[in-house]
Amino acid sequence: MNVIGTIIALVSDAEERAVWEPIFSRMEEMSLLVEMTKIPRVVADLRNRGESVSLVIISTRVYPLAFPKLVSQARQLFPQADIMLMCLSSDPPPLSPLLADNVRHLLINPVGGPHYDLNKVVSLFDLSIRRLKNGTCLTMADYIRPGTPVHEFRLSSSEQKEDLIAELEKSIGGSSHEYEMLRMKGALLVDEMLENAFYAAPRGERAEPLYRKGEKRDLADGEDVVFRYGFDGETLALEVADGWGTLSSEDLFAHLTHHCDTHCVHDEIGGRGLFIIWRFLDTLLVRIEQGKQTVIGGHISLSTCDYLPEIKGFHITTAP
Repeated sequence: MNVIGTIIALVSDAEERAVWEPIFSRMEEMSLLVEMTKIPRVVADLRNRGESVSLVIISTRVYPLAFPKLVSQARQLFPQADIMLMCLSSDPPPLSPLLADNVRHLLINPVGGPHYDLNKVVSLFDLSIRRLKNGTCLTMADYIRPGTPVHEFRLSSSEQKEDLIAELEKSIGGSSHEYEMLRMKGALLVDEMLENAFYAAPRGERAEPLYRKGEKRDLADGEDVVFRYGFDGETLALEVADGWGTLSSEDLFAHLTHHCDTHCVHDEIGGRGLFIIWRFLDTLLVRIEQGKQTVIGGHISLSTCDYLPEIKGFHITTAP
């Protein structure tokens, strides 16, 4: 959606409003924090003023468990608005209702996590809300400081993977435990992202995999696999783009939901690599152009590289 209008954030009550107020009061993007009992009055006021709503943010204390029909009701009230969930890391929602209701954006407030930085949380919320309000996609470059070099590599063979991992590890200087963890997670993420691009993305007419995982692959003419990364001294951002565009948002979310809700990660179920990528990143970014391109990436920071809560944030966008 790209309709510029009011942003409303729905919370359960005054107590929860107080939890989120320190974030929303500091953001550049002005938002209305609305308690559930006050929704009818706020909706009436917006209509009387002729204001549209471009983004509805819903707390996971409200949806999906307390008010399971809230997303569908919000879409009826505000048909031009995008929907995004927000939650505390201590309050992760079940993913199955999000899959059913086509909710594709989730922001996490990692309160209680190590090195909690309110200003950084405010900045991440502001960035996500601004992009969704304006109808533009988030990219890995949004999460690193302006001017940070973004390195790009166009691959021609699966055998280049180890060289790229070594290149990324070398670019993350430092000898502390945090740097070592960031190098380790970065290497694992690159491995899983490239495995997905080389072996999971290529599909035949019946959506069958064209290649076996682990076999040597030289890319065909016209086939693209591109790896990008940047490290600004604190945050590592990275992504891999494939030229197939065979992943659907429904399949991606089904994989995440299955592995998360069943607490099992097995190759034979499918989507294992995607689930690992999501769990290791601070925020998963997926952009899908069906039949053209899939870009999978995100970011991870030194201050959070030891932190593995039950659920992470994500932004999944699709284009026809």
